[in-house]
Amino acid sequence: MKKPKAAKQKPQGPQMMLDGAAVDHIKLMADPCLGKMVYPAYPTTTNGALMRFRTIVSLGTGGSETCGTFHWNPSYNEYYANGAVAQGTAFTPTASSCFGFLQSSSSTATPTTFRCVAGCVKVLFNGSEMNRGGIIYAGNTTVNSYGAAIGGGTLYSSVGATIPLLPYATRIPSKSFEILWVPSEADMMWNADSAGNQTGAGQGFAVGSAVTICMVGMPSQTGVTIEVTGVYEVDFGASNNLVNSVGPPTTSTPWVNVLKGLWGQIKGSTVLLDGVKAALDYVGPAGPAVVGAKIARMAIGYL
Repeated sequence: MKKPKAAKQKPQGPQMMLDGAAVDHIKLMADPCLGKMVYPAYPTTTNGALMRFRTIVSLGTGGSETCGTFHWNPSYNEYYANGAVAQGTAFTPTASSCFGFLQSSSSTATPTTFRCVAGCVKVLFNGSEMNRGGIIYAGNTTVNSYGAAIGGGTLYSSVGATIPLLPYATRIPSKSFEILWVPSEADMMWNADSAGNQTGAGQGFAVGSAVTICMVGMPSQTGVTIEVTGVYEVDFGASNNLVNSVGPPTTSTPWVNVLKGLWGQIKGSTVLLDGVKAALDYVGPAGPAVVGAKIARMAIGYL
């Protein structure tokens, strides 16, 4: 009697399509704060130094402020942080350089161009548990979706105008809320600091990926502390006397498969984010619209 043939095993999940460099980059994107720094799985030549930066920003601490919007453009080292009295309060977005080392200037201590490899934004409530209140909205957006005009123009915005762009909402967390930045193909290009060498609101690349967070209904004059972490590949100018290595791309894995690898490991996780299950069912042009960092770190254990 012939034994029945064993059924062929089908490859499980997008991780089967990833090489080592792609997996390493996924792990760093899932843990920008503490993950091992590796060159990105971008399909472009690598020729820079890897560096990790961190910036602390306060939001909503001004008089009578109960709302606020934070928007970070990693590819241009630029962020906007605006507090507001109410959702409909109009303001003019004002750009600032996020990491001082990346600012463009005549100093030989600063780089010429750079590109972001991984990043995240963490929000911590400044008040006590007794007065904790408010809603936080978050998502991966495009650089120009915040309402600021490209090229130095002025476009008034408000917290309320930004909220519809953000797919994830939850109560202000008791510990912390963290969202991961998911790069798009536009973010693979080498760029220069925008806020550091140009004036006016809205400098940036319209189709790059950004992280946007809004807070509504917080206790007045309490606000939140925002911690921004970015891992960058930095290309120094010739006058710095620093030699950059030049080589081929680190991986042959198509970028769309790298994003699927990140997304595939996260989507099936049952981890809860501060008591609320993350709504990870929206996928935009830049990949997952919002990625819960705790979920990602749980997932990478079996990459």
